[in-house]
Amino acid sequence: KREETKVIIREYQNEREEYKRLFAQQEKEQEDSIYAYDQMMQDREEEKRRKGEELDAEKKRTWKKVADDTKNFNRSRDDYNDLRDLLWEQERQEREKQEEEEAFRKK
Repeated sequence: KREETKVIIREYQNEREEYKRLFAQQEKEQEDSIYAYDQMMQDREEEKRRKGEELDAEKKRTWKKVADDTKNFNRSRDDYNDLRDLLWEQERQEREKQEEEEAFRKK
């Protein structure tokens, strides 16, 4: 009977050890799963942040280009207006000179 008890105790201990091993394995698998999920969420947030920064940078480049194009357009328009005014002034002076010469010839 003592031997039977020892065998039963040994079997119980073996079962208990197997249960502990399986429990530890399941616990590790759960921790690994939690870690993988957490890592995936961090990666997703990092990707979202990176895309947001890229989008902001693209918006800044676009607005800078618009501002530069507008500045260049305004500069060209101003240069054109200055040249037009200069030409008109030269034409006005030329007309005045011709009118003075005609008036002088008539006298």
